[in-house]
This record gives sequence, structure tokens and C-alpha cells, in this order.
Amino acid sequence: MKLALVVALLLGVPVRPCAAQATAVIGRSNADPTLERELRKVARERILAFDKGDTTLWSPYVDDAYIIAMPSGGIRTKKRVMQGFRPPLAGYRDVFQFEDVHVRRAGDVAMMSYIIDEYEFWDDQRYDIPKLRKTDTYILRGGRWLILASQETFVPPEHKAVRINPKTYDAYVGRYQLMRSLVYSVTRDGDKLFMQEVGQPDRRELLPESPTVFFSRDESGEIIFAKDAKGKVTHLIIRDNGYDINVRKIK
Repeated sequence: MKLALVVALLLGVPVRPCAAQATAVIGRSNADPTLERELRKVARERILAFDKGDTTLWSPYVDDAYIIAMPSGGIRTKKRVMQGFRPPLAGYRDVFQFEDVHVRRAGDVAMMSYIIDEYEFWDDQRYDIPKLRKTDTYILRGGRWLILASQETFVPPEHKAVRINPKTYDAYVGRYQLMRSLVYSVTRDGDKLFMQEVGQPDRRELLPESPTVFFSRDESGEIIFAKDAKGKVTHLIIRDNGYDINVRKIK
């Protein structure tokens, strides 16, 4: 099931230091603008309190049962997070903004998912922090929204397409079999290369990152065409999040 899910997704089917200054700006709108404003304010004030190293400002926004799943895979509780608080460091400044904000509500539970675009100054040195997708779950207690859980994931670096000779695609055209019941078709349509599961209508354009490495828009993984010593394409590799899935060329 995990392998099939990885393939389907590919084909489209840190504790922060203390700070003296931070900002937040507007991202995507949602169906309930009032709720979005409330959750944005809670998220912003919580981050600012953390940056000030003040648990008395941070704690009122956080439920006692709070946990956060870190990008490393570890879990931290409210108590463990508060143990990491430190007074502001002289010469340090943190600037952040929220992007691509999505808010949903079901009764007394709400969710806000957003990207944090952030950079820091250490005296006169600027450090751009990798973008982070953060999804917060809130619970309504006594008329106030408290954060109950968070999930953090680093946003993969953006792929960039390059120009290559479209004739290169001809060697990649064909059928690739992962298993008897799962075969992919790679086709060329003019100057574009496409991939789709045989028997399914949807196809994804493959954009070249190099003559042998391709990607699809809005997907983090890569499609790599592998050749033998004679230069013949033998299989393709679906690579994402530490997975390498070999798909044999059969035609």
C-alpha cells in the first residue's frame, strides 16, 4: 500500500532562536475570514512570544495536551517546548510571513495550514531559513482558540526546467512495468513528454531538469531515465523522499 501511494502521489493521482522583531502578512483567503483572522493572530502572537523567550506570553495560546511533530520525525510536548525558551539574543532579528493559508472548521475544532517564509539576521549576516509547511489543529475552550497539535514539514526546493533537444525524448517513449497490474506509458507530443498509467485518462507532463532527470509541476519527486553501457534506456526511476522505485522498460 505504501509503495502504491508513493507512486500515485508522484504522478499526481528547528527550534527557532529568540528574536526582537517579526512580521506576518496575508496569504490565501478562506471561506470564513473571521476565523482565519483569529487563527492568524493566535499563530502570530504565539511565535512572537516564543521569539521573546517568554513562556507567560506563549502558554495561554497553547493547550496543556499540545504536541508538535517536528520535520525530523520527533515529537515534543508543551513542557518540552517551554524548556527550550531563552531570553532574546542581542543582534538577532527574525522576520517571517505566512503564505498559502488554508483554514477549516468542524464544530469546536479548527485547522490552519500555511507556509512560513522566514529569514534571520545575526548582526549583519542574513540567513534564509528553508520554507516550512505548518499545519496547526486548534480546539475552542472557554471561547478561545488554543493550539492542540502541530505538524511541520520542510517544503522541497523548487524544480527548475531547462531547455533540451526534444529529440532526446524519443529514446524515453515506451511502456514501463512496475508490476503486471501496473504499467506506465511515456509518450511524446510535439516538444513535450508525458507519463500516465495505462488504462487511466490522466497524464502528467514531464519537464526536464537535465537530459535524464524530469519532474512534474507541484510534485516533489523526480523521474530519472536510466541507460545501460550501450546507451539504451532500460528503466526509469521514481525518486522521492528517500524512495527509489525502479520501473522496467518493456516496450
